[in-house]
Amino acid sequence: MVTEFEHDVSVIGYDRQRVSSCSPHYSEILLGSERTAGLTIGYTYCLFSGTEFTGVTGEIGTSIEDLAPAGPCSMSAMRTAVTTYVADWPSNIRNFTIELDGCRRVIPDGYAPLQATEELLAAFW
Repeated sequence: MVTEFEHDVSVIGYDRQRVSSCSPHYSEILLGSERTAGLTIGYTYCLFSGTEFTGVTGEIGTSIEDLAPAGPCSMSAMRTAVTTYVADWPSNIRNFTIELDGCRRVIPDGYAPLQATEELLAAFW
């Protein structure tokens, strides 16, 4: 007699999996003033409507190297996509937020906001 058991084994290392994901718990955006450079950004985004978690995307490649700085804006975003990035590896994992409406900014916590492009936003529709 043969018995078969099926179980999942992650093929992605724990540290890589941790920085390539998101938390389903909303946290406030932390704005900074310096331009960001060379971040390691996660690829799975948690989606929020206001502060309510609404789901998770598949992997989305995000490049922010060519995004322009965001101008002043006082509108609030109702829909956001949030993943993580690493600052001062390995201990400082922060949120990376894309406003899907409102000001439509890209905001790595602790850095100055950038302006999202139509191409970037289209990945979430």
